[in-house]
Amino acid sequence: DKYYDDNAWLVIAFLEAYETNHDPRYLKRASETLKFVLSGWDDECGGGIWWHQEHKDGTKNACSNGPSAVGCLRLAKFHNGAKADALVAQGRQIVDWTVAALQDDDGLFEDRKVVATGEVKRGKLTYNSALMLRALLGLYRATGNEQYLTQARQIGKAADWFLDRRTGVYRDAL
Repeated sequence: DKYYDDNAWLVIAFLEAYETNHDPRYLKRASETLKFVLSGWDDECGGGIWWHQEHKDGTKNACSNGPSAVGCLRLAKFHNGAKADALVAQGRQIVDWTVAALQDDDGLFEDRKVVATGEVKRGKLTYNSALMLRALLGLYRATGNEQYLTQARQIGKAADWFLDRRTGVYRDAL
C-alpha cells in the first residue's frame, strides 16, 4: 500500500534531517520521495493529489495535498533558478487546488473530496489546516506575496475553533 500523504510527510522529515546534519543522502531521498508524491497529481476533479496510489477510497485529501505543497516549497530552498521556480510553482498549484476544493468559508479545511462525485467529505482536522497554513507561509517566503500571509493569518485565527476552551489545548472535533 502506497499512500501519498505518508510519503509527503517523509519528504518533510528528510528535509528536516538534511537541514540538521547536511548529509546529502537526505536531500536526495527528499527529492526522490517528492517525485513519487507528485506522481499522484492528475487533472481529475480539477487537480489535486490522490490519497492512495491505487485510488483507494476514491478521494483527494487535504492530508496528501498540504504536506506535498510544504515539501515542494521547502525543497525549493535548496535549489536555484528553474528548478527552484518549478518547485514553487508546483507548491502554488497544489495550494490553489486545495484552497478551491477543500477550504471552508471559515478558513479551515475539510477532509477530502470524492473524485467520482465531487462531494466534499466534511471533517475539519487540526493537521489539515496546520499544513495548509505552513504551505501558505512557504509561498509567502518564496514569493513575498502578501496575499499568502493574509490567508495564513486567516487560518491561524480560524484555528481557535479547535481550541478546548477549558484546557487551551487544540483538539479535533471528530
